[in-house]
Amino acid sequence: MREHKYRAWDNTAKDIGGQRMIDWEELNSLDKDDLVCIMDVFMGITKDVIPLEYIGLKDKNGKEGYHKDVVESKNKWLIEWSDTEAGFYLKSLEGYDKLPARKLREMKIIGSSYEYPELLERNNQ
Repeated sequence: MREHKYRAWDNTAKDIGGQRMIDWEELNSLDKDDLVCIMDVFMGITKDVIPLEYIGLKDKNGKEGYHKDVVESKNKWLIEWSDTEAGFYLKSLEGYDKLPARKLREMKIIGSSYEYPELLERNNQ
């Protein structure tokens, strides 16, 4: 069974440049009042904080892969979730292909699409 953990993208201070990634350790250290707010996030009550699930796989350098991470090999790929297949996969940012998530082990994570939206740009070829 794979390890279940999350990180979250916090948009609450967007207007003052305060967007940030909240890691698993910080989520686990929240006090009781903050935990109620986090439950709102996972229930979809608030849209200002976006939960990102660990997919249970690491890249070729041992970095953990999370939903919406951008991955690089020859091309760029985005880690996505498929409701119909009930699993994660790698979606080509060139728009023409997808790969099974296990291929992440052969690739390199270059960042989160939330922290670095410019990573979603197509390759210049």
